[in-house]
Amino acid sequence: MSEVCPISSIRVNEKQARLNAFLVIASILAFLLTAQKWIIYFLILDFALRASNKGKFSPLAIVSKTILSLLKIETVMVDAQPKLFAATLGLIFCIIIAILQFMQINFFVIILSSILILLATLEACIGFCLGCKIYSLFYNR
Repeated sequence: MSEVCPISSIRVNEKQARLNAFLVIASILAFLLTAQKWIIYFLILDFALRASNKGKFSPLAIVSKTILSLLKIETVMVDAQPKLFAATLGLIFCIIIAILQFMQINFFVIILSSILILLATLEACIGFCLGCKIYSLFYNR
């Protein structure tokens, strides 16, 4: 079920967004398993690019677009604003995770990372974007 948002005429590929979510899952898992700080910094950069509607420069979006093109997966365009809002929430999560990791509060790093993995899994597997739903509650009145 796709929600229509009349706020923006900008559109994004739903299939690419779902593949981006899968790549976020892989990145967060790699971060948790290796404790390599650069991975969370990379995600901060990537989410910042996507949240600011500069997704064409996002490394994860470039990889997703290439994979979809190689596999000849059909494009399904949806409104961009809810996805931009969701990317902003992802950015906030990653910034908080980075701060907590810097402060060595590992329990909350794991909790927030797990929540991000859960949300990205919902998007990747069944197309349920909680950030998009929250956006719709605020802006589709």
